[in-house]
This record gives sequence, structure tokens and C-alpha cells, in this order.
Amino acid sequence: MTRGRPVTTALDVAIHIARLRGTVMTFKPGPENFAHLLIRSPGTITFVLIRYASHLHGTPEEIEAMCQDTLVLLRSVPGSGPLVRELWLYSRYGGWRYFRVEDACITEISGNGEAVAPEPKIEKKEKSEGAGSQPEPVHPPGDTTPQQGTGQAPG
Repeated sequence: MTRGRPVTTALDVAIHIARLRGTVMTFKPGPENFAHLLIRSPGTITFVLIRYASHLHGTPEEIEAMCQDTLVLLRSVPGSGPLVRELWLYSRYGGWRYFRVEDACITEISGNGEAVAPEPKIEKKEKSEGAGSQPEPVHPPGDTTPQQGTGQAPG
């Protein structure tokens, strides 16, 4: 009995996604092949390398560090003009992330090949108030809600 998900399942899902973008050619797996799929769409030819990732979270820089050997292989193909190189990562939970492989970096893209806007960084605000203190509620002008503890309307 084998453990884990068969590779063909991920490849089948990838082929379905790729067909939404154009005509798909698959390559027979082997040590000399640098891609699993070729997508021919108007104006571009995209080489796609599919890899399993134990975890998909992280910045593109962290993903690039994690997949360094894979990216060296994919970067052995020229990526200029109409030739595009992409790395598609999948997890055992069925999640996917897609990256366009440039010469110097990788850029996250959506499944349809369009660039994804980077997620905004959320800064944590430190509390400047004393421990356990509650912020004062803000009442709009004309609010007739009684103020806490006084029984009177704000005024």
C-alpha cells in the first residue's frame, strides 16, 4: 500500500486549471524534463513545473528559498519574450499557489496567470494605556445614549 496522494491527482487538477488558459501539452516525467506542462495561449508559451509543498504559507521570498533547486531547473529555460516560466505548488490539503519565475525573483500570480497584489502588512499597535483600562466610547453629536455610570445623556 502506498502512502500519500498519487501525483497523477495533482497533475489532473493542474491540467484542468491550465486548460482554462489555453491549449495544454503534457511532458512525460523524467530527469531531463524541466516542466510538466506547456500552455499555449495567444501571445505566450508558458512552461509549468508542478511541485508538492509541505506548507504553502509564506512570502514569495520564503517560497523562493524553499524551492531553490526547483527554480534553478526552471530558470535554465529562457524566460523572455513570449516564453513564460511558472511554478505551481500544491499542498496535501488541496491548496494551490502559483508563481511566475523571473530571472531574479518570483512573483505570485493567480491561477489564470494574472499578477496578484501583495497582501498589506498589518502593524500591531501597542497599548499606551494602563493595564486593564478600557477606552472611552465615542458618541456622535446629538447622541442621547446615557453615559456609563452617570445615568445622564452626553452633553
